[in-house]
Formats: sequence, C-alpha cells, structure tokens
Amino acid sequence: MGEQTLQSPWPVHGSVLVRDGAVFCAAGRIRFLDGGVRFLKLDAQTGELLSKTVLDRTEWGSTMHDMVDYLDMPPAMPDIPSSRGKHVFMRTQPFDLEGNPLSPDTFIGKEEFNHLFTPTGFLDDSWFHRSYWVYGTDYESGWNRWYNAGRRSPAGRIMVHSDEDVFGYGRRQRDFRWARPLDYHLFRTKKTPKKVKREGGTGGYRNPPAKKLVYDWSRELPFMVKAMALAGDELFVAGPPRIVDEKKAWENVYSEDYKKKFRRQQRMLNGSEGSKLWAVSASDGDKLASHQLKALPVFDGMAVAYDGLYIALDDGRVVCLKN
Repeated sequence: MGEQTLQSPWPVHGSVLVRDGAVFCAAGRIRFLDGGVRFLKLDAQTGELLSKTVLDRTEWGSTMHDMVDYLDMPPAMPDIPSSRGKHVFMRTQPFDLEGNPLSPDTFIGKEEFNHLFTPTGFLDDSWFHRSYWVYGTDYESGWNRWYNAGRRSPAGRIMVHSDEDVFGYGRRQRDFRWARPLDYHLFRTKKTPKKVKREGGTGGYRNPPAKKLVYDWSRELPFMVKAMALAGDELFVAGPPRIVDEKKAWENVYSEDYKKKFRRQQRMLNGSEGSKLWAVSASDGDKLASHQLKALPVFDGMAVAYDGLYIALDDGRVVCLKN
C-alpha cells in the first residue's frame, strides 16, 4: 500500500471571520457527505461554542433536491465567510448573527442582502468564464443564465469595496454573454449602480443586455489583475503583463506573428516576466505609481495593514512595500 494521509471530514474552509468578539467558520466539505457542514459561532477569547448549525440534505422543512431551481439550489459547499449589516454570508447563503440560515425567498433581490461573493468560492483561481465575483444577492447557472448576475449587478474577476463603492477588474458588461474574445477593464461603480438603456440588443444570450450599468470610471490596463486591495484613496492592483488584445487576436488567429504573441502571453501568465503592481487613484482611476514584481501574486493575495502593502507571491515569498 502507498502512503496514506489521515484527514478530517470537517476541515475549516480557507479562513474564519471575526466580528463583534465572535468567530464564524464553516467546517466540512459538502452538505451531502459526512453529516454535512457545521456552521459555527465561537467566542473569540475563550473558544466557547456559542452556536452550531448543521447544514445537510434537509433545510426549511424540505430536502435540498426539492429546492433545485433549473440548475441552482442553496449553497452546498462551504466558503470563507463574510459579513455585512446584520448578517453573515457563505457564498450566496445569509445567516443571522446567531448562525441561523435564511431561506432564499427572504433575501434574493433585496438590497439589504447585497454582498460580495462568488459561486465557486473565494479560493477558486481558475478564471472559469462562467464564474466571477458579484456584489449582489444571487447567481444563476447554466448555458443561458450564467451571465445574468453580471448584467444586473457589479461583477468582475476580482473585486473590493468601500462603504459606498465597488472596485473591480473583469470583462466589460457587454461581454456578459456568449462572447469568445473578451474586453477587460478596471472600474469603479456604486454598490447600487445606476442603469441606462442600451441602444440595440435584446438582452438575449447573443446580444448585449438591454440596460447597462453606469461606471464612475473605467480604464484598460497593460496587465491582468490577479490581486487587488483598497486603502483609503488608493487602489492597488497587480498581475502578469497582457500583450494580446483578444478581439484583434480573434481576427488574426492564424497569423504567425500572433502565434508568437500567444506563446509569449502564455509564458507571461505562468510568471515568466514577473508581474506589474500599480497604485491608482480610487477617485478617478489615474495611475499614481508602479513597481515591478519578480513573481506572480497569489490570487487575491494582497492586503494593506500598518502602513504597509503585503503581497503573497507564487514563488513562496511574502513581500512588504512601504512609502
């Protein structure tokens, strides 16, 4: 027999949330295995168990299978918890501050439950085209629904937010559809953004949405953003250089020059030329400063604390930059 590893059936997923002297965490792998997922609330000082909610096959007097809507149902897998207002969230699932889950008909589409989430979990760095981060309440799956959340709510590959605004990097809103080449941008918009009518387009899966979100500012970058952090009036973004314009590449896919570009771009995405770090103005998106990093940032691996910018790199180092 080969080497075997003993693992807990209830690992704590990713990290924990500390709020008002309490620690919230989700322990387990999925609702349907090993007795489900335990959503716990602990005293941060003593570790005393304050509440425990078991998330398994049954919920709200029914089974999870009975709650399937097309290709969607309440979250079955844990994630790093987050908090806003009077609620704690695990993916799209809200809990009250005692750890009790709320049923979907009480929160979907209601502004007070808007929060930052991603349907595949905050630790997913796969860049899958049907998955992205959303500031909203819900997400729809499937070939003809996956883009709906991105049409009605602020959405991107990676995002941060302040009290009033959302900052993100991702495809432009017109590309939330069946589109092969994508056009990426860095943007700022309100948590509840204004929407204006778009000329043309039916909102069908091959057409742009009938309405578009209004951005406070939007700009293109010469690199792909894999890490982002907000500190007051400055937004920090980092990632590998981007040399291929996807729309132009689609028109020149058989060009030998573009084939060379494709190969170099692939090497860049794997870290061959390190990554760029920019500080931009949160108010207008203007570039304030730049720095060259020797390696790629770990996805969402950047934080600001104690007047320093901390970045986890995929070569195993953590660097701290200060003014």
